[in-house]
Amino acid sequence: MTRTAHLVSWCDQRGIDLRREVVFAPHTVERFVSEGCAHLAEGSRGNYRSMLHRVGAAVLGPLVYPPRTTFGTSPRLAPYSDAEVRALVGWSHGLPTERMRDNAQTLLGLGLGAGLTSAEINESKRNWVEHTYGGLAIGVPSERPRRVPVVAEWTWAVEAAFVRSGDLLFLPDRTAVTNKQLSRFVEGLPRHDAPKLSARRLRATWIVGRLDARVPLNALAAAAGVLPEILAEYVPYMAAVSEAVAEDALRGRVQ
Repeated sequence: MTRTAHLVSWCDQRGIDLRREVVFAPHTVERFVSEGCAHLAEGSRGNYRSMLHRVGAAVLGPLVYPPRTTFGTSPRLAPYSDAEVRALVGWSHGLPTERMRDNAQTLLGLGLGAGLTSAEINESKRNWVEHTYGGLAIGVPSERPRRVPVVAEWTWAVEAAFVRSGDLLFLPDRTAVTNKQLSRFVEGLPRHDAPKLSARRLRATWIVGRLDARVPLNALAAAAGVLPEILAEYVPYMAAVSEAVAEDALRGRVQ
């Protein structure tokens, strides 16, 4: 009951519909565990998840919680919430040096705008940026070569990185690229009240955002450089839809 009360209180504070089919839906529980229990140890979060999935299964039944479903397949790091993204943008503008501000915003642009991995951000070059009639795109010539259109909301950050001098987009003052440079840069940033900047969480946020935007799975998998089945890990973090919207989509009424 204590864990259920915490879940319901968290939903109420965020304006989430308090009907039981919403509160106890798997994606709501996963979001609560990742956001509402972020201050707890990993074992305690796992306990919350297990207990609440058991409650959800009892309340909503096997159609929502099929027997023997494994709930440990969600990404280790959850995507940022909208509030956390806003906090990161504000924090990046207030960093004490121009170098910190520029490179933190480059991380935001390449992570939230194109879903690049941490290794790809670290190695990203100015000639990866393509200016097309539809906007910016990133051509990634890595072991998973692909072309990723940049989310319009984040073109400002990618364009700012492009216009700065240097061959590299991230930390353009480097003379060589090594593996630990991105993580060392992030660790050296003052945090204040902002969530910790994580390239993995930025990428997860981009993936979930494109899922919510209804990008076809085969197209998203190609842009992310993964197999389509990997995207199933992110489904628990997708925004909930109403029964009416879901029914229209299932009947083929949504364009």
